[in-house]
Amino acid sequence: MLTSRAATRIAFGVIIAFVTAQMSWWLFFQQRYVSEVSTDTVESLEREAESLNQLLALGAVEQVDVLLSERPHLRLANDGLSVELAAESLGEFLHQQRRVVRMLAFEGPFFVLVVMTGLFIIGRSLRLERELKRRQRNFLDAIGHEYKTPISTLRLLIETLQLRTLAPAKLQEYLQSMRLEVDRLERTGQQVLATARLEAGAPPERREPHDLTELVRHVIARSRPALEANGARLDLTTSDGPLPVRAVLDDVSILVENLLDNALKYTPAAEKSVTVQLERQGNWALLSVEDRGPGIPDRERALVFERFYRVGNELTRTATGLGLGLYLVRRAAEGLGGHVEIDNAEQGGARVTIRLPLEPTVTVGAPAAELRGVG
Repeated sequence: MLTSRAATRIAFGVIIAFVTAQMSWWLFFQQRYVSEVSTDTVESLEREAESLNQLLALGAVEQVDVLLSERPHLRLANDGLSVELAAESLGEFLHQQRRVVRMLAFEGPFFVLVVMTGLFIIGRSLRLERELKRRQRNFLDAIGHEYKTPISTLRLLIETLQLRTLAPAKLQEYLQSMRLEVDRLERTGQQVLATARLEAGAPPERREPHDLTELVRHVIARSRPALEANGARLDLTTSDGPLPVRAVLDDVSILVENLLDNALKYTPAAEKSVTVQLERQGNWALLSVEDRGPGIPDRERALVFERFYRVGNELTRTATGLGLGLYLVRRAAEGLGGHVEIDNAEQGGARVTIRLPLEPTVTVGAPAAELRGVG
């Protein structure tokens, strides 16, 4: 049975072959028709010239003069005794005929090009629609998995607590596991809500210059317990001076939390080493997150920032996620006037770098209410 993609390709191939063949035949027919018309016209003029020559031989000079005035392609020869074809008029006629052939030769391929372009646009739209449907299907599979697993774990832990009396240490272990599953559910919900806000075109929040280093420190300090519980070993390297950027804590949270979550998901080792680096480069502040995972293939680097994009089948993939993390990172960075880059880390894995424009002010700092409780 043919797949939808194969059937579309066959249909497009048949249309292209039919249009090309039809246009080739049309061009051949038109060229032959113009050639026949030109030949017939020249032969007709030659016959008229012969007829006028016969009249001249009979002495009907005045009648011949009248007939020649009605036929610009004929004229008296220099000797005045015979009629011949006017070379200038005949050349102009043949030039016009060749011009018609050239016009047809241009219009035909141009028409084919227009048809091909239309088919290409339609085919590209169909391909993008199929890709979007695939990503949406993957998203539904992923979100079902993202919610089903923690909910099942929470149900099992709650039922265990209801049926058994546990030692304090074991109880704390269970409560810690429950908290991690709740955090996972919360992250999933936040990603979906953040995506919905971006797609709805919510007006940007008013932002003041803050030190990017302090904002990143706060986000990492807040997220460190949950990250380390999942095996993360974070290494934060900061710049010597402040990095003033026009951003708020929520912006940096989207950037850092999604990058760290992505780094942990694709690092297979039990101890997941992740390096976070902040530095200044000209008029830009650079925030880099580097992992020790398998890295991202070159052909996938532009695609991983698309909404719902995840490689492979959701039913067989081991890494969790919705395909929204890097999409949110890209949109958040662009909302701050920056951009995102991906390359291979020197020690293996992927290195994601966010470039944010520095503010030309030295008065920076996050509001105390935002950074309260930094550890």
